[in-house]
Amino acid sequence: GHPGSSKSLAKLIVKGCMSGLSSSSQLLDHLCQIHMTSFQCSPQSEAEGIERTFMSAKKFISDESNTQHRRVMPVVVLDEIGLAEDSKKMPSSTPVPEK
Repeated sequence: GHPGSSKSLAKLIVKGCMSGLSSSSQLLDHLCQIHMTSFQCSPQSEAEGIERTFMSAKKFISDESNTQHRRVMPVVVLDEIGLAEDSKKMPSSTPVPEK
């Protein structure tokens, strides 16, 4: 989105609402909690960096220490994805790893 379009505010609202069982709202406490991971894109970004971020999120799902019976869901945020479009290696066209 364009500067000033409240992207950061939207992330904060989503993260605040998706608090799982620790939510302050009974309306939202049945939703899973999210664990947000960001990847800062740049013209030097490479596909491997984006893939590692997604693989880390995937590992979080299968991690046995996630004891809340999958009540925590990882979310990957690609910050400034437009900057990655300027990369000669085109990392933003990297396929997302399968589940």
